Amino acid sequence: MQNSPPLTINSVNTNTKLALEKKALAAIEKYDMLATDSVAVGFSGGADSVALLHFLADLAVKKHFRLYAVHVHHGIRGEEADRDEAFCARFCRERAIAYTCRRYNVPAICAKTKESLETCARRVRYEAFDEFCQENAVKRLATAHHAQDNAETVLFHLARGCTLRGVCGIPPKRGHIVRPLLFCSKEEIAAYIAAHALPYVTDSSNADEKYTRNRIRSVILPALQSVNQGAVQHVTRFCEEARDDETFLREFSEKAKTNVISDLQKLHPSILNRVVRMLYEDAYGQTPERKVTDELAALIRFGVHGSRRDFAAGKAAYVDRDIIRFAKVVQDEKQVYQSYAYELHQGENKVPEINGMVLLTSKELTDLELEDYLIIYKKSIHSVLNSAKINRVFLRERRGTDGYKIGGMTKKVRKMLQEDKLTLREKEQRPVFCDNEGVFWLPGHPVRDDLKAENGLHIYFFIGA
Repeated sequence: MQNSPPLTINSVNTNTKLALEKKALAAIEKYDMLATDSVAVGFSGGADSVALLHFLADLAVKKHFRLYAVHVHHGIRGEEADRDEAFCARFCRERAIAYTCRRYNVPAICAKTKESLETCARRVRYEAFDEFCQENAVKRLATAHHAQDNAETVLFHLARGCTLRGVCGIPPKRGHIVRPLLFCSKEEIAAYIAAHALPYVTDSSNADEKYTRNRIRSVILPALQSVNQGAVQHVTRFCEEARDDETFLREFSEKAKTNVISDLQKLHPSILNRVVRMLYEDAYGQTPERKVTDELAALIRFGVHGSRRDFAAGKAAYVDRDIIRFAKVVQDEKQVYQSYAYELHQGENKVPEINGMVLLTSKELTDLELEDYLIIYKKSIHSVLNSAKINRVFLRERRGTDGYKIGGMTKKVRKMLQEDKLTLREKEQRPVFCDNEGVFWLPGHPVRDDLKAENGLHIYFFIGA
């Protein structure tokens, strides 16, 4: 444990010592950080979190909110980590601050998840904070990120490759997480620590340059500051402007989002890239790499009906007339469609992948009943099965080897679809129906020979737009 900061502060005047309070209060007001009755602080015991906790403890008395300190023991640094936890407990006890510690074996966890130690520790830490907040109905979590942390994050993202969103840096407020010290420099935190004679501990792993961020902190950032002493402040101002630009462009792109190719072709390249990224995220729940967005933009600009781009993990995009569509590719067939399978039951069965619905019923629908469904769905295909000969009914995507007997001859599903002369979208919306024996029906064609019947189990297949 140290009782003085590692920075020289002899030349720091009274105004500078007050800079942390001024900047933190300004950030709290600007971003509405503490409009709540309860705040938890991620408390490591280092100088940054000590300054934040001390500052908020004083503010809690004035603003009347409950304050908690949450320490996460990662199980990484042995006796030093135990020392840190003991310090945090004592610091809070002496100041009557509610304190809790959560313990994890991060090395064992990342051995299972295959994450890096750094990534796993961060994930576990925030999960611990979130669990505490949920269990105790705490509305805000405050972390002690400061201006240098923000600059390190920007440099880290630039080195790895990123979009404008990546150089926006650490947000002052995201959801329930707030960062009151984000606009304060390390020197201003050190001055605050010295002014209040606050103790703190030092994490020895912060000096280990095998961690990427530590190399940025100890080598790259000082080199930038040797070029211009105001480098960190300049990055902070840049991030504020970048966040404003990113917010505007994201909102504009949301309004421009469409899957109609002729409309997409009219967009500025910057907006088009954002829109295709959004479409990809909507389809697959993950952000695409820049190479993927470039290929999607090219598909939109130059693709003709039937054009297609394949991506990793069976993902694909294709042009269906004036529409760009996203789907998954089944490995045994060079065709684009969603991969899915459902066991059907009596009554209504939704099939969201193809915007469809299947109704299994023992009676035929009247015209009025059918009309009720067609208000929602644009098309209906009907067939009847011999209910005495069928047990379980399944619906799934088509596969390259699919076929079944019609009129004594086995017909391939692929060939049947070719004869139908459907659009790509219409083909995409044609699944196959199966029982324990295999495929028995392709909508729009007869059922398998052994299941033909004039009455029995009625299947209505409804397709949306």
